[in-house]
Amino acid sequence: MHLANFKFYRSRDWIVIIFLTIVIIATLIFFHFGGRNTSFSKSRSNDASATFTEKNTQYYNVGKRNVEEFPFDPNTADSTQLLRLGLAPFQVRNIYRYRAAGGVYSRPEDFARLYGLTQRDYRRLRPYIRIAPDFRPATELVEQHDRSYFTGTSHTVSPDTLRPSITHKIKQGETISLDADTTALRTVPGIGTYFSRRIANYGDRLGGYVSSSQLLEIEGFPEESISFFTPSATIKRIDVNKASISRLCRHPYISFQQAREIVNLHRRNGPLHSIDDLRLSPLFTANDLKRLAPYLNFSND
Repeated sequence: MHLANFKFYRSRDWIVIIFLTIVIIATLIFFHFGGRNTSFSKSRSNDASATFTEKNTQYYNVGKRNVEEFPFDPNTADSTQLLRLGLAPFQVRNIYRYRAAGGVYSRPEDFARLYGLTQRDYRRLRPYIRIAPDFRPATELVEQHDRSYFTGTSHTVSPDTLRPSITHKIKQGETISLDADTTALRTVPGIGTYFSRRIANYGDRLGGYVSSSQLLEIEGFPEESISFFTPSATIKRIDVNKASISRLCRHPYISFQQAREIVNLHRRNGPLHSIDDLRLSPLFTANDLKRLAPYLNFSND
């Protein structure tokens, strides 16, 4: 094109030409240098990702400790021992706060209330819990005195120095119904305030005792006292076709998984008619069904 022809372009046309020229030059520069920058950015990104992964791995490795198992008293164990047992730092802090507030672990079962403690960890640690005598309930001193009924031995600690105690104990051959209140339960040789409350509380959870041998399910229960008891006169049954999961798993013989299975069987197959309907589930053993039979009701109302 002859240079003379440029004089025919208007100023607006020149603006468009200059703008397009700048865009073309900018595009060429970007493609020339941008490829290098992109490779560099990818390299930086990969390095950062690798660094993050390495740091992340290191972070999780901090939480992996060699868990040890050894006898300990939760009332006196220090933080180092508690951490060696596999407890989390926040659980150790909670134990310290509990003890600082005057809390005492009187029985191994009290340790199960530790926030965040799983059933697996409790079962693992339970055999190693040792409660020093000074931290055990004072009522055991009175129960120890009550047990002397069977042995005829005396103890240096008199229950009169602790609190008024029931002096009347029933004789061999006499019995007390497991429906009785705690005052009557304490008239049984070997039974004091602690075990009378445990008997009443466990009976409420069960819905009543179908056999006095169920008392052995209470930890530490004196076996020699069982012959003084007779089963409960009435048994409270659970309506399996109406009860919720939470209601079912409150019973000592029903786990959460079993409670959920009962509800699911009811939803899938309709109302359950007898204990035999639970035999369809592998979650229930023959022993489970035998123990549960007196406590379940299969009404179809």
